[in-house]
Amino acid sequence: MGNSGSSRGAADQPLRAIHLVAITGRGGRGATALRMVRKLNERGHRVVLCCRSGGVPEEAGRKLGIRVETGYNFARGFHPTRTYADVLRLRKLIEEEKPHLLHAHTPEDSWVAVLAARPMRPHLKLIRSRGIVVPVRDHGPNRWLHNQMTDRLVVPCRRIREIVGLSPGLDLEKVVVVYDGVDAERFRPDRAGRGAAFRREIGVPDEAPLIGMIARVEPIKGHVFFLEAAAKVLKVRPDARFAICCDERTPGAVQALVSCAIGLGLSTETVRFTGFIEDVEKAYSALDVYVLPSLGSEGSSRGTLEAMASALPIVATNVGSIPELLDCGRTGRLVPPRNSDALAAAILDILRSPEAAADMGRAARERVLAGFTEDHMADRIERVYREVVAGDRR
Repeated sequence: MGNSGSSRGAADQPLRAIHLVAITGRGGRGATALRMVRKLNERGHRVVLCCRSGGVPEEAGRKLGIRVETGYNFARGFHPTRTYADVLRLRKLIEEEKPHLLHAHTPEDSWVAVLAARPMRPHLKLIRSRGIVVPVRDHGPNRWLHNQMTDRLVVPCRRIREIVGLSPGLDLEKVVVVYDGVDAERFRPDRAGRGAAFRREIGVPDEAPLIGMIARVEPIKGHVFFLEAAAKVLKVRPDARFAICCDERTPGAVQALVSCAIGLGLSTETVRFTGFIEDVEKAYSALDVYVLPSLGSEGSSRGTLEAMASALPIVATNVGSIPELLDCGRTGRLVPPRNSDALAAAILDILRSPEAAADMGRAARERVLAGFTEDHMADRIERVYREVVAGDRR
């Protein structure tokens, strides 16, 4: 399946990969998949993106100038007719593209990839991604999917690999960690420029300590605990200001948070709700402290990585991948989830020690530059791809 007529070495040959992305929104695993697709495309690999019609993946893929195949159902749950239609569509694409591998990024598209690839196995390789911090159900179909049909299961942190390992029927040797990556140049700190402009935009004085939370509005992100901590911090530092930059997925969720803030005695002067921000890097540049009081999940925690790249001191809960990213607390403060007292104490501690906070922020950015950029992510996934393709040749 390699391009044997080329004068380039086999290890340098462009790869042909089909990526399946069932998610239509802008965040989570879909966003990670799109960053992966973009970087592989930039490196000269032939990439095709399969997705549902409409939504962010289709729009982003077309902007990249890559081939985008839409119209997939990627149905959640048991829908044999829709799944069969997707399988036939994907098999036709495989015949046209003759890819080295398929990469499925969610459970909905994984089964379509498996069923479509089965007649071409083992020559057609199958990579799957798993980004959720929950155990894998150890039953026959999952064991077949993982042990016989999957060449590599890509996970974004060691914690998820450990959780997969709790299922004794699954081959742990197939599970590889590929950390998410951020654009370090985009998120470089710029307090005097875009940071100051954003403060003016939301009406926060330059001298006021600004503590922010940048996360979609869902209960698991812990916005309520952020507001509770804000009320506690303001009793000690009445000059502090707080910002919630949020992407509302459920209608009425933001208004419920506003009501919660009012109930805690917080005013619109002390807490700003900015809504969704497209150029979110300006918000990071405006902050003095980044807070993520997540109650769970955080398989890759992109917000934490963006804050680290922005050289911010971080206060976050010790869930999911966060302890790994913050180097077990060396580049940020870790607190237990559902504990607004600990959250407030950590924020106040950072505000009391601006020099130590600046050192923490610099160390966080250096950690990103050393191993968590988009290029690091692309290097790792490219290595995984070449290993599985070379394994077939051997």
